[in-house]
Amino acid sequence: MERRLAAMYASPNEWAAAIVASIWKKGEKHFRWHDSGDLQGMNHLRTIVAIAEELDQVQFWLPTREYGIVRDYLREFKAFPPNLTVRVSAPMIGQVASEWAHSSSVDAVHTPLTAWADCVAPKQGNKCMDCRACWDQNVEVVNYKKH
Repeated sequence: MERRLAAMYASPNEWAAAIVASIWKKGEKHFRWHDSGDLQGMNHLRTIVAIAEELDQVQFWLPTREYGIVRDYLREFKAFPPNLTVRVSAPMIGQVASEWAHSSSVDAVHTPLTAWADCVAPKQGNKCMDCRACWDQNVEVVNYKKH
């Protein structure tokens, strides 16, 4: 992880090209950003957006707690590419981050006016398998179990 982070800072264009080549080579149809860590700033988010635009046949999911970076991006650019679902995490267990089009929560109570999905990974060996709720832009909130 440290090597990838250093590469991103040292040469964002080369880092992006390597990510694109890796996703392309593997034939990925769905890609999750950050299994550990988060956005490192506006340039990082812009690079992720550029990768999504280049690989428009791939569905991307970006979980984040970087509200300010996402808010600043949307203020400037208005929207993310249709194949990039930026899912903002609620700040506290039991809450929903309702100001965002796409969010995630932990042990929150369903709200009747929200397109909601409960994460099924705990029932599947902690794997997504064929579930794609987190990538689905029609799902407003994905709710995870506390673990």
